[in-house]
Amino acid sequence: MHFNLSPLGLLYIFIAGMIGALFRFLIIECITRIYDKTLEFLPYPHHTFVVNVIACFIMGLSTAHFALDPPKYLLVRSLVITGFLGAFSTFSTYIADIVMHLKEKQTTFAVIYCIMTLVISFAAGMLGRFLAGGFS
Repeated sequence: MHFNLSPLGLLYIFIAGMIGALFRFLIIECITRIYDKTLEFLPYPHHTFVVNVIACFIMGLSTAHFALDPPKYLLVRSLVITGFLGAFSTFSTYIADIVMHLKEKQTTFAVIYCIMTLVISFAAGMLGRFLAGGFS
């Protein structure tokens, strides 16, 4: 089955996006409950960081795996990357967190958070791609 812009294909993307949004919500809720009890003194947005690192790892795995036979995986690739990861990852929240810390005059923290998220997310993506055989 190949992906196309049919109503059924779009419905599949929509459902994958709902699942991605649900997973994001559940992970954020779990992390927020742990964070609120253990790290109240540290203003680090752990939930955004963790979601983005997981998304980059899955993206690395997915892109390497789907590159093996592109026509065969067209629908699944669209479901995973566009639908699930599109709703699961949270770049806009990442930027909003940085802006919030800058507004609160926490410039050093904002810069460290920005760089750490980029570096570790990139590393997670590369690790996922490596584990899926994307560099062989």
